[in-house]
Amino acid sequence: MKNKVLLLSLIIICNSFLIFSQTEYPTKEDSTKQTQTTDYKNLIFGELGGNGGALSINYERYLTDYLSLRAGIGTGIISFSASFPIMINYSYKNLLEFGLGIVLFTGAATGDFRIRFLNKKESGLLLSSVIGFKRITKSNIFKLSLTPFYNPDGSKWGLSGGISFGFDL
Repeated sequence: MKNKVLLLSLIIICNSFLIFSQTEYPTKEDSTKQTQTTDYKNLIFGELGGNGGALSINYERYLTDYLSLRAGIGTGIISFSASFPIMINYSYKNLLEFGLGIVLFTGAATGDFRIRFLNKKESGLLLSSVIGFKRITKSNIFKLSLTPFYNPDGSKWGLSGGISFGFDL
């Protein structure tokens, strides 16, 4: 009886050492492990100048960590006009922003701007882009941008700039 207990104890101890001497092999992830979802930003901001005209309100939704979709509504100051920028933007390291899009406009402002750039049209479509500085903190957004425009009706180019302030929803 004593020999059987001693033999059984020796087998258990040897097997214990064998477990620790095994090389480590990666195991499959446990199916019960919870995955962490990424919460992409929703931004709302006001812009002076830029893609939306003299003054605009914009909503921007991040589709990935770097790619966002922007839509807004803007107006002119001198007379009634409306613009609707729709842009897709790429943000580089929460510092630089590059984007392309279109701007629908109606009731364009009067004066020199209308004659040269909008080709005497009251409404139409502009191709637009944005190159600028973009800083997003925990809940605030600041943007400083240069926005070139192209009017396909008459092949006219224009340049604007904008400054934006807003917050993360």
